[in-house]
Amino acid sequence: MSSIIDVILELFTIKDIVRKEIQKPLNEEILDIIYDINPSKKEANIDEILKSYNAKDILELVNKIKDSMVKK
Repeated sequence: MSSIIDVILELFTIKDIVRKEIQKPLNEEILDIIYDINPSKKEANIDEILKSYNAKDILELVNKIKDSMVKK
């Protein structure tokens, strides 16, 4: 009886290892896509951004952008 349980446990272990090895390339590909960050080629000019939002400083700019993103 004990040997049957051992065999079943071994089979579960093998199943888990096979599943993990099959999923590994897919998980790596997904992580590559997630972490593939393409920086913008365009330089940000803070003065132009402040002027376009009619903000005096960065804090006011952040608050205006945050307020524009919140649904009212």
